[in-house]
Amino acid sequence: MKRILYNNPAVTTTTTDTDAALAYGDTDITVDDASSFSADDILLIESVGNEFGEIRIVDSITNNTITLTVAIEYPHISGVTVTKLSYNQYKITYSNTNNDFEALVTGDLDYADKHNRIDYVTYTNGVNDNTYLAIYYYNSVTEVEILQDTLYQQDNYSWCTEADFKSQIGITTSSNSEFIYEALRHGVESMGDDLFFNKVVETTDADVQFDIDLAGYVVADFDGNRLIDKNDIIAYEYDTANNLITYISHKIVKLFNGKGAPKVIFSERVPTSGKTLVITIPVAQVEYDSYRSSYSEINKLYAVNYLLNNSTNKSVKDAIMGWSAGGTTIDKGPTTTADVIEKNDKRIRMLMKDLLQKAYVKPTKLRTQRSILNARSRSNTGVRTPSGNVYY
Repeated sequence: MKRILYNNPAVTTTTTDTDAALAYGDTDITVDDASSFSADDILLIESVGNEFGEIRIVDSITNNTITLTVAIEYPHISGVTVTKLSYNQYKITYSNTNNDFEALVTGDLDYADKHNRIDYVTYTNGVNDNTYLAIYYYNSVTEVEILQDTLYQQDNYSWCTEADFKSQIGITTSSNSEFIYEALRHGVESMGDDLFFNKVVETTDADVQFDIDLAGYVVADFDGNRLIDKNDIIAYEYDTANNLITYISHKIVKLFNGKGAPKVIFSERVPTSGKTLVITIPVAQVEYDSYRSSYSEINKLYAVNYLLNNSTNKSVKDAIMGWSAGGTTIDKGPTTTADVIEKNDKRIRMLMKDLLQKAYVKPTKLRTQRSILNARSRSNTGVRTPSGNVYY
């Protein structure tokens, strides 16, 4: 299994604006100036990061009216940017020798993505820990493709690496990577609900650098890639008048992660006039590096229970049950499986309580993903988290 995260190609500087609102199903777009565009051009309607951005191909042009080959899917207000693109798709090929690459996938670029990037997961047979992946930008009209990079060992999606997980529970390299990816991501998401809460900063004052006061807290590894970096942060501009969001996370060039006072650096001044900049930062009270082993073990236990609870391949369940019994031969019936799940649940609760008590030693009123409340509270009955869970 491989997860690929790679930046979308930069857009061109050939742009114009629409001079009328667009409705769902429209194929004609009237713009201020269509002189720089021609048939078969690939267009991005809306700015990069806009939640309603969509890619279309030009069929014909008459004066300043652009006719598209396919109708638009979303309504658009008047005055939105239309940009010519060099590419509208990506291609990925693979090889286990770094030679003789075979086709893996062709997919559409998504300029509405929060991080303006390609995010692709492959479970293809033959793609393993030692596979090389070549990524191309591709123009489906001209069929021009440009090699961008060759990636290797993309194990970057959970606090327990796939290789360690397989090794520890006795699963062979070829066994059901799709289930393993889902299980490990389930662990990250389940833990994240309880371990992290958000610091939300809003401002209309434009700048390129923003010093964030986290009141003693630190940036958390929200995406589970075992790194604290700019990809843990979501930034967008909010157009209050039209109730529209344009993500600008891709404009973050650097996160300086000073303890309690990180700096977020953008490539240009933001927000745009008349809009509000919103920066959302997941935070914790202690550095992730201080508790790597705890994160990894809890992630692993959540993943194991996910696999045992779902319609997983029998060989995977057999390997897990063998690991749970210390490698001895055991009955793998429903009762025994339920016992293992219960035992793991108890271990998760114990580890989570211990981690929460170490990691969150004071209450806070930072905004959480689900509500505004004291993020951590203790009582004799356990540790309560923003998601509503209590760990005894």
